[in-house]
Amino acid sequence: MKHVIRVSLGVSASLLPWRYKRVVYRRALLYDIDDTAYVGFSILLSKYLSLGKHARIGHLNVISGYDSVVMQESSRVGSFNWISAASLDADEAFGACNESGRVLLVHRKAAVTDGNVIKLRGDGRDWLCCIRERHG
Repeated sequence: MKHVIRVSLGVSASLLPWRYKRVVYRRALLYDIDDTAYVGFSILLSKYLSLGKHARIGHLNVISGYDSVVMQESSRVGSFNWISAASLDADEAFGACNESGRVLLVHRKAAVTDGNVIKLRGDGRDWLCCIRERHG
């Protein structure tokens, strides 16, 4: 039941303007979001979200299937992306994840451009690092 409430709250918050969405993310969902970070109209379904300085998630993205999503300083997810962890069979689910669970890590200054469908293993080793490094 708690999961259903979190998902409902997360989906509902995705429709709010950023100033109100940030309050819901920080206070209700307990996400760690820097003051300079930004999330557009996107659906983020994870237990934990950390957005570093100047991290940005554009509009119309879906990020799901992860226990934690960590975006380091100046990392970016463009618009119109679907990023999800691959489903694990019930037999594989135990022992496949590390201590932190399923973690998506977008490294400092790495970016996912627009219009991608990315389905990753979700076994605790998914890192989007330097997909496109931006200079400046």
